[in-house]
Formats: sequence, structure tokens, C-alpha cells
Amino acid sequence: MIVVGGGVIGLELGSVYQRLGTHVEVIEYADKILSTFDSEVSAEFLKILKKQKINFQLGTKVVGGSVNGDSVIIVIEDVKVIDIIKQKFIF
Repeated sequence: MIVVGGGVIGLELGSVYQRLGTHVEVIEYADKILSTFDSEVSAEFLKILKKQKINFQLGTKVVGGSVNGDSVIIVIEDVKVIDIIKQKFIF
């Protein structure tokens, strides 16, 4: 499952789905999750979520996304493409 954005709601949903057995990848434009929170809180929460085996791509800008059959194609700045097959896509 791809979660676009490292805010409270996306991280909460990602954490729940990860505990249910779904592979979760968070893509966040800022260089940290919870960008409106104190840096220490953000860093500690990132450690906790990484221990839950949630993957993060920080400082990464999503510029587009499309559905192609059973795939979701996510385009990231610098023309990097992530092709997720039969996964959920949450903004």
C-alpha cells in the first residue's frame, strides 16, 4: 500500500494496515514525517514506525498517479516511476 503524505491520518492508516499484514510505503515531500510537529517527536515516531517495518521515502515529490488495469503507477519527481501491482493507493 502506498501512502502519499506523512501526516497523522496517513501514518495511522498505514500503521493499521501494516499490522494487518500489508506492505506499506510512505512517500513524503518534506524531509520528515509529521512536518508540523516538533522535530524530536517526528524523529521518535519515525523510529517507531520503521520498527513496524513501514518503509519511507522522505523528500520525495509525487507528481502524478494513474491506474493501469490491476496496477497503480506513481510518478515521482525526476521521472522515477513506482509500479504497484494490486495495492491500495491513499492520498
